[in-house]
Amino acid sequence: QGNLITAAMFLTAMAGNPLAQNLASSTSNVHITWMNWFLAALVPGLVSLIVVPFIIYKIYPPTVKETPNAKSWAENELATMGKIALAEKFMIGIFVIALTLWIVGSFIHIDATLTAFIALALLLLTGVLTWQDILNETGAWNTLVWFSVLVLMADQLNKLGFIPWLSKSIATSLGGLSWPIVLVILILFYFYSHYLFASSTAHISAMYAALLGVAIAAGAP
Repeated sequence: QGNLITAAMFLTAMAGNPLAQNLASSTSNVHITWMNWFLAALVPGLVSLIVVPFIIYKIYPPTVKETPNAKSWAENELATMGKIALAEKFMIGIFVIALTLWIVGSFIHIDATLTAFIALALLLLTGVLTWQDILNETGAWNTLVWFSVLVLMADQLNKLGFIPWLSKSIATSLGGLSWPIVLVILILFYFYSHYLFASSTAHISAMYAALLGVAIAAGAP
């Protein structure tokens, strides 16, 4: 549950978030930066991180509630691992650089994608990763290929007029309602429609742009 929340809090936390950013820009002319996304998600994200674990704890309490040996076990494991390696120090430094560039990228005109390539190049140059390591990440290559297909599909649906038509049709059926009510209806519809899709990225590609258009047409800020 915590993973789902933090994935929604940061633009670069999951593959579907940059897709949503791209769709918002291309279909509704809404430009979202890394910092815009983070600030918008900060409060609901923190509230969810506090409330959701508590609710789950009450509904489905864990069988093990105390771990008195956890501290000593962790200390023994750290001693076994030894001192932090040079590659790990490089990794920490590159992570800080990437995170900093993602945060200030909109101010210094460095795109999030360029930041990712800079971080990857530094990982290769410092020897933290080898090219063979990258080739072995078959899941990442699979995501990259299908991600590009989904972006192209969403772009073509917009150019062919399907997304504007769908947005207009939904907006017509919700005509006369105030934007807060429309927004609540759209959120509930979007949330429960996720059961029809195999992945979050596919769900975003199919539904996000159309529902965003409806929300904007209804006057949502």
